[in-house]
Amino acid sequence: MMKTAYKFFAFAVVLATAFSPLTVLGMSGSGEDGTGGNNWRENRMEKRQENREQKMEDRQENRENRMENREQKMEDRQGRREENKADREAKFCERFTEHATKMGERMTEQGEKFSERKEKRATNIEERRTKRTEKLSENRTKSAERREAMYARLLERADTDAEKAAVEKFKTTSEAAVALRQAAVDKAITDFRTGVDTLIASRKDGFGTAKDSFKTAVEAALAKAKSQCESGTDVKTVREDFMAAMQAARKTLQDTRQNTDKIGDNIKALAETRNTAIKAAKEKFRTTMEAARADLKTAFGEGDEAEEESAEEGESQESAVEPAQ
Repeated sequence: MMKTAYKFFAFAVVLATAFSPLTVLGMSGSGEDGTGGNNWRENRMEKRQENREQKMEDRQENRENRMENREQKMEDRQGRREENKADREAKFCERFTEHATKMGERMTEQGEKFSERKEKRATNIEERRTKRTEKLSENRTKSAERREAMYARLLERADTDAEKAAVEKFKTTSEAAVALRQAAVDKAITDFRTGVDTLIASRKDGFGTAKDSFKTAVEAALAKAKSQCESGTDVKTVREDFMAAMQAARKTLQDTRQNTDKIGDNIKALAETRNTAIKAAKEKFRTTMEAARADLKTAFGEGDEAEEESAEEGESQESAVEPAQ
């Protein structure tokens, strides 16, 4: 009971102390008119405003610092680029002798390869021509053998002197016609090959001249650059002059090659001329042989089919032409 009364008394003392005028005055401020609480709130608001302003200033300062860092990095990169460019230009003359030597070696190697390709093409053309000539000669030999066999068969069938004389006349006429045809075919082939060789030689001369002119221009550019480097000319100027000279030399070489006559159409025209000449020779041969066969048939008799069949052997078949090259 006493403990309960004691606890109640202590609680009452606490309440009385908490709501005493002194305590309330201390919480609200020291001013008697109650303005202390307002000053405390104002100070707190000012402090918050100061904190916000300080944060804004800090953020602005950070942004400015980042901008300065980016600008500095850009300046550094630009500086490094300029330094690298300056280093490259400074080393241009140092490397120039080695570069000129390698360029000369490459040009020599390319010239050798160009000559090798020309020789190989010329060899291939000559080999193909040799094979066609050999084939033509082989066909003519076989044709001559067939004609001789035909003349022998005709003589075996000839019973009278008139018939034998007709066979000899037919043989003479046939051989003469064959000789004329072969001569015309040989001339057509020779003219064609001569024309093709002339065109190829002309193109080779054009390419060779262009190559020699390019080599001369490159050598002149190398000599000028070397002289400028030795005389202390600004490296940038040396490099620009050299690159401009090389570009002009390459363009001249390219233009010359493009303007060089294309020989394909000209070779086709030569082939058409050759084929026309061979066709005319064969047509003339056919006309001569038809007349010779007619005379032979008259001598042996119009109804003798054997002699007519034998007479057809008079026109030998030749593989006389090669395609346009």
